[in-house]
Amino acid sequence: MNNHDYGETWGQIALLFCVLAGVSVAIVFLPILPPLNDYPNHLARMHILANLDQSPALQLYYRNVMAAQPNLAMDIIVPLLSRWMPLEMAGRVFIALTLLVTAAGTLALHFSLHRRWSVWPLLAFLFIYHRMFLWGLLNFSCGIGMALFAIAVWVALRPKGAWWRVAASVPCALAVYICHLYAFGFYAIVIGGYELYYLLKSPQWHARARDVAIAAIQFLLPIYLFLFESGAPAVASETRWGTIWRKLEAPFDVIYQYHLVFDVGCLLVIAALIGWGLFRKHVQISRRMVPALIVLLVVYLAMPDQLFSGYGADRRLPIMILLLGIASADWQHARVWWREPLVVAFLALFAVRSVLIAQMWHRSDAVYAEYLQAIDMLPKGTKLLFYTLHAGTQSLSSIPELEIGDMAVVRRDAFVPALFTTPPLAAESISFSPEAQPIAFSTPHNIQLRPAIERLRNPDYVRRRGLFRREVLRNYDYMLIAHPEALPPQSPIPKDLSILFRGKDFVLAKLPQP
Repeated sequence: MNNHDYGETWGQIALLFCVLAGVSVAIVFLPILPPLNDYPNHLARMHILANLDQSPALQLYYRNVMAAQPNLAMDIIVPLLSRWMPLEMAGRVFIALTLLVTAAGTLALHFSLHRRWSVWPLLAFLFIYHRMFLWGLLNFSCGIGMALFAIAVWVALRPKGAWWRVAASVPCALAVYICHLYAFGFYAIVIGGYELYYLLKSPQWHARARDVAIAAIQFLLPIYLFLFESGAPAVASETRWGTIWRKLEAPFDVIYQYHLVFDVGCLLVIAALIGWGLFRKHVQISRRMVPALIVLLVVYLAMPDQLFSGYGADRRLPIMILLLGIASADWQHARVWWREPLVVAFLALFAVRSVLIAQMWHRSDAVYAEYLQAIDMLPKGTKLLFYTLHAGTQSLSSIPELEIGDMAVVRRDAFVPALFTTPPLAAESISFSPEAQPIAFSTPHNIQLRPAIERLRNPDYVRRRGLFRREVLRNYDYMLIAHPEALPPQSPIPKDLSILFRGKDFVLAKLPQP
């Protein structure tokens, strides 16, 4: 009997994909604000891009410096969508599209490699809410899906003529570059590894040289844009390597969400099942993708912690490697007794994880509702000083508040110095105006960790670099402090503040005018 008789049909996979996608996307529209750490900052940038021409207050503080930066997926799509819907809804739609393109890109690449529809690549739905996504790295997350789609196009057209490959790959490479630089690097490595497989197989040197040239053409325009039109190399920060423990810990980011023991247990069980399948040859990896996977693992081990102003450069690679591995692998068609129970177990695990995510996102409403109520009390065009005193041990809390102050830009056209801009960050589409730059760059960082908070006990440190120096406060109208309870007993906060709103975890105060 033909093994394909036991394979899934296009209709079955399409139906299952729609169900899984519907559940995944529905979660995004539940809370009043998706609890992604950097999301308020990104949404503030989108608000400026969409409304700068109509707002005198925004024109006073910000400038649009969009060029050819490799970090513009959200910056292009969300302002465009905001012409037909409210900005905050446009942001949610972009988040939903990011989740969908990640799962669909995995499915598309799997089909290009194996030429059949299978439930196997739908495993990607277990990992689309990965740790980098929860950090709010949305352009990066969208870029992963776009890169997988672009790789699928290259694989599908590899047997075609040179002009087919060039015509399709040039716009694909450019689209991935525009989404995010790391996604473009991932795409380039995979294409290089894929071509390496054919390079080692071909006995003809002229055929090898021709294929390498055809593959390289697509990268010429993005490289030119990055070097000469983006401005990114000129403001790139120092490169820094982390400890070896980061390399051992980072792979858990692919599945760690809110419940450490449960999430890690899920990853270990899934890894054990896949390992067993590979050992028994029930699961096989496409040989054409083996060189690319090996190169990616080597790059992961060598990748620094910080690269081109991007923190956690090495921590971003595991999710890329995992999704590429899922797309590259496939289980055998032949009917085995555990086939249906395994699919049921996958669906049950997906359902449990979706419920846990939805519960946490629903819980965030109680926290964010208070912040938004306080922010809505601010006058239009105000200057807001925002500090988050982060004395905890987790770098990313379940309901992140590190960037929540940036919602004042969205709702009140405020000046907030914590906004991601260029300079000092590379590849951003917004900068502060010349008048606002001295104020923003002389203000201490909005996220203050435990060591800096403890140094506030030292009067000399407070006088020279403290958060509440008069020369800093006099530039602002209001101050929002998240978790003021983390301050030492002899707090250097000025005594003449007028408390405007006192929330459960924060204080909003009016600063005395000089």
